[in-house]
Amino acid sequence: SYHVDYWNYIGWADPFSKKEFTDKQSNYNRKFNYPGNYTPQLVVNGKEHLVGSNRAEVKGSIDKYSGKNVVNELIFRELNREGAKINFNYEIIGKSDNNTVHAILLLNERVTEVKRGENRQRTLTNSNIVIAEKEINIVNKRVSGFIRIPNSVKRDEKVTLMLLVENDKSDIIGAVKTTI
Repeated sequence: SYHVDYWNYIGWADPFSKKEFTDKQSNYNRKFNYPGNYTPQLVVNGKEHLVGSNRAEVKGSIDKYSGKNVVNELIFRELNREGAKINFNYEIIGKSDNNTVHAILLLNERVTEVKRGENRQRTLTNSNIVIAEKEINIVNKRVSGFIRIPNSVKRDEKVTLMLLVENDKSDIIGAVKTTI
C-alpha cells in the first residue's frame, strides 16, 4: 500500500505517507481519465482502478488477471542483506525493450496509534506498506541493484522486496517478491 499525504492536514500525519505516492496515484488517475485522487483506491496491474474497500470487485479484478501469462518473468539469482541495504540480482525473461523495473521495499506490518484527526483514538494495523521505491535499469536482461532499508524500520520487523516490471503505459507486466 502506498500511503498518500493529502489527508495529513486533518490533524494526524500518516507516518508512511509521501508526496511521491500521491503523485503516483495522480499519474494513474490521468492514465484512467479519472478526475481526482480518492481513498481507498486500488490499482490492479496498472490496468484498472476501483474502490479498494469493495471486496467482491477487488477479488473479481484480481481473479481476472491472475490467470493471464506475464510478459516478463523475473528469475532470482542472488539476494543478500548487508546492514541497512538489500542487494539483489535477477534475470529478466521476455522482451524488455522500453520497460522499467521498480524495486519496492515493503514493511510487512506495523500497528500505529492515531492520536488526532478523523481516526483519532483508533489503532490501525497496516500491512504491505511501501517504505522505499526506486527505478532499476535493465542491462542485458539482468536486473541488479540495491535498495536501502529506512531507519524507521525496527530490527525485528519483517520486510519484503518486490520487483515490478512496467511497460511504457504503466501496466505491470511482471513481478516477483521475496521476504527478507
